[in-house]
Amino acid sequence: MFEQYLADALNKALGAYCDGIDGEKLRVSAWNGDVELRNVRLKKTALSTLRAPVTVDAGCVGSLRLKVPWMNLGREPVVVEIDRVFVLASRVTMEEAAATADETRDEEEDAAEKKKRIDEGERDWLRTAMGKMTKTMREEAERSDSWFWKTLNTVLGNLQITVQNVHVRYEDEITTPGHTFSCGMTIGKLSAITVDDFGEPTFVAGGSLERIHKRVALENFSMYLDSGAVYRPWKTHAGWTPPKVEDTEAWWALFGVGLVGEAPSDVRNYMLYPVTVELFYHRKGRKEQTEAGEPRQMCDLKFQDARMALSRNQYRSTVRLLEAFNQYRLRLPHAEFRPMVSVKAQPRAWWTYA
Repeated sequence: MFEQYLADALNKALGAYCDGIDGEKLRVSAWNGDVELRNVRLKKTALSTLRAPVTVDAGCVGSLRLKVPWMNLGREPVVVEIDRVFVLASRVTMEEAAATADETRDEEEDAAEKKKRIDEGERDWLRTAMGKMTKTMREEAERSDSWFWKTLNTVLGNLQITVQNVHVRYEDEITTPGHTFSCGMTIGKLSAITVDDFGEPTFVAGGSLERIHKRVALENFSMYLDSGAVYRPWKTHAGWTPPKVEDTEAWWALFGVGLVGEAPSDVRNYMLYPVTVELFYHRKGRKEQTEAGEPRQMCDLKFQDARMALSRNQYRSTVRLLEAFNQYRLRLPHAEFRPMVSVKAQPRAWWTYA
């Protein structure tokens, strides 16, 4: 039962963002308990859920691994490991963004309608099946369902996630004509694990989603914005083409700068210099005794000294970018009616649009 749920969920989630996903191989890997994907290219529409005028020019996931201990499910943690997520995005025109948004909206509406029909069919089938079941059969089904959700809660409560070497970069040559800039964020490593009262890794067999002890560590997280002649966008270099998805060295040469440590000032203009943060989250169970006024949820945040800087160019570029994105969101609902020519060329069309 779990295997089928896992295979379907992975196929749906990865298929929306990645190219070349073999659904059958993914299903077999899920049943074996060891799913591993290497050098997967991201789709150009991978960032469409942001509802922003951006497209993916180049992107890949170097490694994605999911280890599921089917023989000891509920007694050992499920482990998710993702390594080398590299994304190069850029700005698109309002017309291009609107066309993509229309396609996405149509697909979402079709998917919602299909889901509605499927849900209605399932409810009808369930009512019919329950009507034919005896009292004993219903009790057995309820016990099985209770076991399923209890096991699922244990699995989710002890899920171990590690994501490392992430670099998302955005290049813009449209927002301010004649002024190009690039901005991005890097993550050296992000991990989330279940811990005991002393902060040591552990496994909680029961009530793992009710009484939670989690440790989240974020290492070498940084944000930057490069502008000016010194920091040229990669796409403006003559003959630049995205690396082949299997060429791991070429991807690392482009995106690896700043992932291990602080990048030199001549290649990176930081707004937030690399910082390491550790978060401990504790939520008490419902049955735990608490004194009056004592919180049931507590967070303990620890981090090194954080260095931040914001130059005039960085501030201006950030403000213009936010204004452009906000303008896009305001125009998007009526973008399909907006004339594609200037007011001077077609004043009547613009009057009709207004």
